Amino acid sequence: MKDLCKEDFFYGEDDRSQKFEEDLIKLEKKHSKIIQKIIDTNSIDSLSEDEYIEFILFLLLQDARTKRSKWEIREFTRIMIENVYKPQLKLKGRPPNIPENFVDNLDIQFPGDFALRMWSAICYFDGLRDLKAVLINNITDRDFYCSDHPVVRHNYIEFENSSSLDYLAPGLIIFFPLNNEHMVLLFDEKAYSVNLDFDSVCCLNKTTDLDSINKLQYINAFNCVLFSNAKEIENAKRLHNEIQEYMGHDYHIDKKEIMHEDGSKTLIIHHHPEKPTYKLTLSFVSLNEDYVEFCMKAYEDNTKNIPGARPLRNLKLAAKVEDKLRKLEIKIEEIMENHSGKIFTITPP
Repeated sequence: MKDLCKEDFFYGEDDRSQKFEEDLIKLEKKHSKIIQKIIDTNSIDSLSEDEYIEFILFLLLQDARTKRSKWEIREFTRIMIENVYKPQLKLKGRPPNIPENFVDNLDIQFPGDFALRMWSAICYFDGLRDLKAVLINNITDRDFYCSDHPVVRHNYIEFENSSSLDYLAPGLIIFFPLNNEHMVLLFDEKAYSVNLDFDSVCCLNKTTDLDSINKLQYINAFNCVLFSNAKEIENAKRLHNEIQEYMGHDYHIDKKEIMHEDGSKTLIIHHHPEKPTYKLTLSFVSLNEDYVEFCMKAYEDNTKNIPGARPLRNLKLAAKVEDKLRKLEIKIEEIMENHSGKIFTITPP
């Protein structure tokens, strides 16, 4: 059992990957103290500003470093290699005596893509600053479940042709279980009202609410759902039977070419998980329908003027995120230029 959600050399076997894993272990030790403080004080308000910042960074890293996240970024990398890198090789890097199908059959990999996924996730810190954080205290006689991808993003609002699960999307909700009895909930205050019992604590006393939240862990899981009490086995089977039609992941990658006035083209590749079809119902959460209508109208108007525009919850915070992502992109380009031939591994057919 101790090997569940564990894999040797998860980030790679080279020295750089091992150093990266060692640095993550140091971070985990620091973040575990913050998690324990929330549990011991039964409050997220007990965190200092610096501790709360570290908690959000931990949440973003946790969301980005699972096996499911690794699979998703590898799918994105595969699409990028087939649609961008290989065509460039055919035009610029292929000797005239080498046929085009030779390039098509090359096995090209980007070993650093998973670390890059975590690096980019941290850039979204400012994008979560406007979310309200509360602690859900489970006072039922059953447990919160956890999966091998425990950070769950959900949204009651569905936007056409765009991901409702984006960190910057209006109506975003994030569930993050800490243990059997405590879960942190982050939510868009404009979209939802959450009934609190005191300060920033919601006491969950209905098993129907507990079941609804635990089902999210099944939907979000890559391989397994975890619980510590053997008495939960029959209930876990029941929840699995009720939710299995929503399980399994479809990962969407949309490709779009934009023609410029000078005749050049830009290929835009957007990747996102499927829209949630599971209808979450919680007795202590209510949706602001006026806000939903406002967001849908704003998104509709934006896409008319700017094709491919995303629904954004907070324009100022989104601009900060985009600025950090642009700086990261520049940094990556510098790394690729300085380490030409070392970024990708290419194996002949």
